Amino acid sequence: MISRSCISIKNLVVATAFGVSIAGFGGLPVEADAVASELTAVVVGADEKVMVELYYEAQCPGCREMVTTSFYKAFQTEGFLDMAEVAFVPYGNAQETKTASGSYEFECQHGLSECVYNTIEACALAKIDDPMMAFQFIDCIERSDESRDPQQDYYKVAIACCELTKIPDTTVAMMEECATGLEGIQLNHEAAAKTDALDPPHKFVPYVVVNDVHSDDVQNAISDSLFDYVCGAYLGANKSPACPGEKETTRTAANNSMFLRASAGVSGYFPLEATSLLRSGGHFSLEEKNVCYRGDEPTATYY
Repeated sequence: MISRSCISIKNLVVATAFGVSIAGFGGLPVEADAVASELTAVVVGADEKVMVELYYEAQCPGCREMVTTSFYKAFQTEGFLDMAEVAFVPYGNAQETKTASGSYEFECQHGLSECVYNTIEACALAKIDDPMMAFQFIDCIERSDESRDPQQDYYKVAIACCELTKIPDTTVAMMEECATGLEGIQLNHEAAAKTDALDPPHKFVPYVVVNDVHSDDVQNAISDSLFDYVCGAYLGANKSPACPGEKETTRTAANNSMFLRASAGVSGYFPLEATSLLRSGGHFSLEEKNVCYRGDEPTATYY
């Protein structure tokens, strides 16, 4: 029987039962072209962006690796967002139960802390309008949420990421209200419904869908390089000059030291020990089982 921890309307995010509060929250390289060419059915019209969805959960090492390597490098590269739209769905292998009151409770694979961080990320994605800023916040959280202690200082992590990504105070206030109230529960419910509607159902996270289609070939290509995959799949006129085959670029090679240097004001925050979860080059393979499977036992529990 899987041991999970539960979060409900009574202990959402700030978990006053644990004495933890976010009150005052505002005081603060594989080539993908061949794969893409074989999957032309996934690609839509020539003038449309490639639609990428990432189904994931906080505190899953494989999810953290994909966000902080392949997705990070793509978002850091000139012209990526001219070719792609990326949606993040932070729920993963959680389980939802509707209560007698009509609210919802959630059991998360890695315990209460995962449910809290899922909620924080869901509210950030709902309230931050700028897709680059939203990703930078998610990337910051994923690099900083390794503690699974349910009594950890969630406020400290969240406020640091808000400050380092320069989120406006008004947006921070909306994120706080969301994460500590009913809206956070509703966003978790919507993420649950979207994840549970996957056809075929997901067996693991991270789980990538492109233009409503999932395949292991696409998953592996994007795990290696989201940017290169999008370059091969995008048919429009706004292809990034950094794409393979376009004019020469001075893109920095992927290495662990690069992952310590996030742009737009988030550099210098990430603890060195967080990079122990990253592999040089960010390579991912299903054969390596660098994923969190549905039904897996949690890697740590405090219950």
